[in-house]
Amino acid sequence: MYTRTLAAIFGKNIAIEINKKFSSNIKSVDDENPLIDFKSIRGYGGTAILWQKDLNNTVNIMPDGNSRIQVITINSSPIATCLINTYMPSAQSSGDIEYKDTLDQISEIMDKYRETYQIILCGDMNASLHRDNRKRDTVFGEFKNINNLHIPDGYPIKPNFFHHNGKYTSQIDYFL
Repeated sequence: MYTRTLAAIFGKNIAIEINKKFSSNIKSVDDENPLIDFKSIRGYGGTAILWQKDLNNTVNIMPDGNSRIQVITINSSPIATCLINTYMPSAQSSGDIEYKDTLDQISEIMDKYRETYQIILCGDMNASLHRDNRKRDTVFGEFKNINNLHIPDGYPIKPNFFHHNGKYTSQIDYFL
């Protein structure tokens, strides 16, 4: 199983061509409006889940979510899994409402599947669990605690986001 956030709508075609041994479900924020950020030629963002084709009979793409959230279920033994992959809104203050709305949608999806599936939430959270001086970090940490999500033991704390200006780093990508 492989998940990764994509930075461009054009990444969909590239991801599909990476390896013919994989099936995929790919969504992009640009799907609904390719000109969201007309100043940026790189696209806006999205999510991809790729799995080996020999697992197709156990993977179900679910209708839940939107262009920022996708859901698959994996019917495996001993525990069936619901994988929720997300690309959260960026740190712009105008996105705070959208950020909270996206977390609310994820909570509803988790409530729907929690009785019959082990839940794994992953993706670009655009918030850190290792900083405490930013509003979005606090909101994300509270969401994690309320929903009884945990970071796997040994999960590295080192940065996995490096700002293009070369000045800022953070940890914003998670598997919970």
